[in-house]
Amino acid sequence: MKKQSLLYSLALTGLAVEAYLQYNESKKRKQFLHRIVDQTKHDCLLTNSHYIGSWRIRPDTSSDHAQFHFGFNYQDATGNLEVQEFWADVTNGKIIKRRLIQP
Repeated sequence: MKKQSLLYSLALTGLAVEAYLQYNESKKRKQFLHRIVDQTKHDCLLTNSHYIGSWRIRPDTSSDHAQFHFGFNYQDATGNLEVQEFWADVTNGKIIKRRLIQP
């Protein structure tokens, strides 16, 4: 009976450690993507426009060449919406593509 309890305890400990490691990895990845957005927002701020908010689409983690797609919404002086879109490489955080959509 003791042996079975010990094996059960070891299995539960292993599962708990694995869950913690996955949580930590996920948290680091989210922080990395958040830093990309913050740095890009700081570097590419549109002048003469009012910042409305940002959006992001999480990258597909199963892909080797996953891209992180995000953007910022602005409103110009005439009330038109302007959108800055960015695609970043998730391995190094560099911006691959940028697009500005204006009316």
